[in-house]
Amino acid sequence: GLLGEGMSFLRRERRLWPLAVVPVVFAMALVAIAVSTFWLRLEMIHEAFASLLPALEATDWWTWIWVGPGRLVLWLVGWFGVVVAFALSLLTALLVANLLSAPFLDRLSVRVEAIESGAPADSEPAQSAGVVVREALRSFAAELSRLGFLIAVWGSLTLVGLIVPGAHFVTGPLLVAATVLLLPLDYAGFALDRRRISFRGRRRWIHEHLATMAGF
Repeated sequence: GLLGEGMSFLRRERRLWPLAVVPVVFAMALVAIAVSTFWLRLEMIHEAFASLLPALEATDWWTWIWVGPGRLVLWLVGWFGVVVAFALSLLTALLVANLLSAPFLDRLSVRVEAIESGAPADSEPAQSAGVVVREALRSFAAELSRLGFLIAVWGSLTLVGLIVPGAHFVTGPLLVAATVLLLPLDYAGFALDRRRISFRGRRRWIHEHLATMAGF
């Protein structure tokens, strides 16, 4: 529903297109780089995941009763790890694109709110070059801090999964869950920053709108 609503809004408000195109171009370029790089290193990535899993060997013919299914399960787990890594690489590409697009997304957010609140098209005051640069740096710094927090969460969970034997079975799903909950904070960060909402308030906001946030 959110995606359809956003597309309808952009079709109706064509004056937003110049701002909206920039993040799309960054995203397409970085996703293309991420996909091509991942594909070229696919075998190495799969071997890295396979090395984390136990190796089952059949000592007698009858041990294949559990070794066979066990190997199949481990093979599926290894490729599931590859799929998760691919999803995270795409997500990283989109987050970097978001970082590069931060000044444009911030202005887009301001203009969308102005339109939704019924403000006249020419109600936005003219800004000097210095103010524009300062606002761009502010939005860039805010996006960088959000991205840094997300990377810290990813890094901590990944480190635990690599150091503690068997922990990756738990940290893997936790990585997905943390990403699902943190992404809405990142993409709504421009509007929340302007309202100076604390991190605690943002967590409460996610909890109060959990279905929408998880779906987003």
